[in-house]
Amino acid sequence: MTRRAGGLLVVGDVITDVVARHPGPLATGTDTAAVIRTLPGGAGANVASWAAHAGCADVRLLARVGADAAGWHERELRAAGVRPRLVVDPTAPTGTVICLVDAGAAAERTFLTCSGASLRLEPADWSDALLDGVGRLHLSGYLLFAESSRALARVALAAARARAGCRSASTRPRRASSRNSAWTGSSRSREGSTCCCPAGTRRVC
Repeated sequence: MTRRAGGLLVVGDVITDVVARHPGPLATGTDTAAVIRTLPGGAGANVASWAAHAGCADVRLLARVGADAAGWHERELRAAGVRPRLVVDPTAPTGTVICLVDAGAAAERTFLTCSGASLRLEPADWSDALLDGVGRLHLSGYLLFAESSRALARVALAAARARAGCRSASTRPRRASSRNSAWTGSSRSREGSTCCCPAGTRRVC
């Protein structure tokens, strides 16, 4: 494994995943038996957690959450080896995704999404000090889905470009593999922890 100097800063989303595994088709209009768990998730949080798992020595995450689950997510991220900088939104709850998983061989997944605070990141949440000691910046593609978070992404990218020590930036628009993907039935993948290097190659931190 190749290690690169400098930390990794991920800017993205933190989401509460409610995962329901059901053994067969949903019974419309009545009950369907299921096994249900509440898990920490979010594309940005998953990228940061997998990067720490893959050996990045200093992984940080900037995200926005609601007061309802801020403490829980911070504890889970720290346990995964990530240094969280979670902005607590004064009005919006933490984003939540209900994931319906057909427990059959296909493990087909259906998502019901409430973005909540996750897409309410804004330029005021940024500080150039977040880049101190950082060599790589990763922007979650979900930041591009809302005007305020898109503006933050531009500010972060401009600040990284102005920093001599921050050598590369990357983004990934699709959902990164969940830290808890073994539970949802999909195979674990570390592609979320790859970083875009200056030469255009991609390697694990």
